[in-house]
Amino acid sequence: MKELFFDFGGLLFDITFNQQTSDRAHSIAQDYLKNHGINVTDVELREQWGSAIRKYVADRKRSVEWPMERIVGEAYGLDEHITQALVEIYTLNDHDFKPYEQTEPVLKQLADKHPLHIISDCPHDSIRHKLEVYSMKDLFRTITMSYEVGFRKPHPAIYREAMRRAGTTPENSVYISHDLDRDLVGADAVGMDTILVQPDNLGDLLE
Repeated sequence: MKELFFDFGGLLFDITFNQQTSDRAHSIAQDYLKNHGINVTDVELREQWGSAIRKYVADRKRSVEWPMERIVGEAYGLDEHITQALVEIYTLNDHDFKPYEQTEPVLKQLADKHPLHIISDCPHDSIRHKLEVYSMKDLFRTITMSYEVGFRKPHPAIYREAMRRAGTTPENSVYISHDLDRDLVGADAVGMDTILVQPDNLGDLLE
């Protein structure tokens, strides 16, 4: 029985980052800081956050992942308690999300025949929250996120850690993604079988 490893954002869930979601997170963060005696103007907050994100993105180009704690720390340089609160604010509020139409019915059928897992590039632990909101968390045996490993796809470390957690080998592992050039190339390089599929065609996995 093959172990199936899925990409998350862009395949199972539609994740939306835009100016509206970014402004929402900044506004909540600013209110929190003011309530704790830290006055930061809109301009200062956005400039500090933007500077941290630029450094983060530069490292991502080398397949290096930061945890959200490092991003927030780089942006604001505050104590651990406030940093952790801001991590939660940005993790839950800087994007919108919803599963694609075929995600739940297809996963439920696959879970009857295969162990399911997730390998995702993510700087925080929001995937479990998303799955819980839509009552799909129990469909997956393991979830491996890049912030836990320190590397993003296509770095081999994230695939190998996911297989280690699943207790399986490349020969018995299939990685499924909508991203050919990065995600599937990395999986293939560590010996996993790969399947290219788009969210509108997830049902093809049942054939």
